[in-house]
Amino acid sequence: MMRAKDIKLAAVIGGIVILAVVGLIAWRQGGILGGTGKDLILFVDRGLSEKDKATFERQLADKQKEVDELAAKGERNLTKILQLGNLFYTVGNLEKSAEQYRDIDQSARSGGFGKFGAEFVRDARFRRRGRELAKGD
Repeated sequence: MMRAKDIKLAAVIGGIVILAVVGLIAWRQGGILGGTGKDLILFVDRGLSEKDKATFERQLADKQKEVDELAAKGERNLTKILQLGNLFYTVGNLEKSAEQYRDIDQSARSGGFGKFGAEFVRDARFRRRGRELAKGD
């Protein structure tokens, strides 16, 4: 008869094997570690009625105009860009939606958040350093 220690060991080994298999499958399919974007579906039919489609297209045009006007002034509003991306997603234009999200991601990586964002990033770094000092690092 198996002892409790042997059962725990078998459960741990079984869990590791399962995680390894799932990880390998996800890695080979590009799932968990991020895909290349090659298989991005560009457009999805959301089944919107003509009336709803016209409403969203009007909202899209208005939001695009707002973003373009800000860009002409040399300003960026990440909230408006996000709203534009969400509108593109709603109507099923995944290619345009992804462009907006990548634009936001690029801004985040380059620190292009403006004054509020710079303060937020500075404060986050300060808090992180404070935690490191408290731990004795």
